[in-house]
Amino acid sequence: MESTVSEQRRTLEDAVYRNIIQCYTTEGTYPEDLDYLQMHYPLMYDRDRYFIDYRPVGENIMPEVTIITRTP
Repeated sequence: MESTVSEQRRTLEDAVYRNIIQCYTTEGTYPEDLDYLQMHYPLMYDRDRYFIDYRPVGENIMPEVTIITRTP
């Protein structure tokens, strides 16, 4: 069970970074916040299960992303 949860978290992390990079290659800047990323790039996840901390650093610097699995 734990390995499945860990694998799901990694899959979500990969999806977030893939969308961040797609935004950068398409628009020339990193997304300003997670809302922008979700609005313009396909990112769906269970908000009850995961919390994504998205911290922009600058237009041309990869944002810091931390994904936390919420406990029931």
